[in-house]
Amino acid sequence: MPYTSIPIRVGAAALCSVVASLAHGQSFTEGPDAGQLIGSAGFTGPLAFQPLTSINGTLTPIGSPSSDVDLFIINIIPSTFSASTVNAGTGSGLDTVLFLFELSGAPILLNDDASGGTSLGSTIPVGSVGGVARSIVLGIAPAGIDPVTAANQFLFANSLNSTDLRGPNPNVTGILGGYLDAGFANNGGSYQVDLTGATTAVPEASTVLAGAFAAGSAGFAFLRRRRSAAPQQPS
Repeated sequence: MPYTSIPIRVGAAALCSVVASLAHGQSFTEGPDAGQLIGSAGFTGPLAFQPLTSINGTLTPIGSPSSDVDLFIINIIPSTFSASTVNAGTGSGLDTVLFLFELSGAPILLNDDASGGTSLGSTIPVGSVGGVARSIVLGIAPAGIDPVTAANQFLFANSLNSTDLRGPNPNVTGILGGYLDAGFANNGGSYQVDLTGATTAVPEASTVLAGAFAAGSAGFAFLRRRRSAAPQQPS
């Protein structure tokens, strides 16, 4: 699927300096509904490079006409970055999956169940993400939703354990083109993604229209539900 990235200028030194100089973080609440593809991912402003401690939102139940996946653009410092839905702000009946993408739509990491298996929440621990300080896309969905390419190839490696961190699928080269639904009976609900090593991201004025165009042109492929045909993934 063609995709035009939304450029966000992130200097590693500048980002580190901002995070170090600002002591108090802030929480961002979804509104309106965050998009499901890279071009329609939600920004976390209104001001850029403010320490971001959490993102709050709602996932609608699988099978409803609304969104089942929320994507957000954030800035990160990999050495201190973490993300988790193991908290009181995430509904007790909501089984989440967290995934990370580069702005290009290339996969980084996915986690279904936090290590230990005592929670339906998901966690990407500190030190899991490599590379330099940059903007990435954080995604959250009900368990059973798997990101795929436009050709329905799984972007993340398979695993027998739901608590594993799953990196990019070594047999697939591609970017986010949609999702496959494994057919798990999963309710929606409110979530809270706790963050460390993250700051807010806002669109540059010159790229807002480009982002809107990308979101509109890609919208037809927002979610491919294949309950009967999709390969089963561990929950």
